[in-house]
Amino acid sequence: MQRTSKLEEKLKIPHALKIKILGIQVENNTDWISACEIAATMLDPEKEKRRITNEARHLMNSEMMKQLNHAKATVAQNAREDVREEAEEAARQTVAEEVRANEDNFRVPCKICGKLMYLNNRDTNWEAIKNSLNEGFKGWGHVACHEKSSVR
Repeated sequence: MQRTSKLEEKLKIPHALKIKILGIQVENNTDWISACEIAATMLDPEKEKRRITNEARHLMNSEMMKQLNHAKATVAQNAREDVREEAEEAARQTVAEEVRANEDNFRVPCKICGKLMYLNNRDTNWEAIKNSLNEGFKGWGHVACHEKSSVR
């Protein structure tokens, strides 16, 4: 049997305390010294209260920053999508206007909203066709306009 000095006896850590400190070390993913410091603050109610408050504040700030960063990313993504959609719609409108400007168009006003409906024909007797189409289509309208008028 080995003899131990009084100093060595004082430095020995009781098994139950050692197990608790190891648990703190694992739970907090920290080193032995930090785990011992946490255990020491647990023995002093005021220090423990400050430690818990500080840890809670740290976690709250960390979670709030995650949420804030996520919200900022979402807003930025939505803004990019809105800009892209607006650009695509503007491009579609530009192309449609260019096509209409460079074609012989048959334009008939919608009988419900009055906006022009565009049709195309490159036939040589366009004027005769146009007059006949105007007469034939005078009661026509956009599908959406008919649906709106039938609801009223």
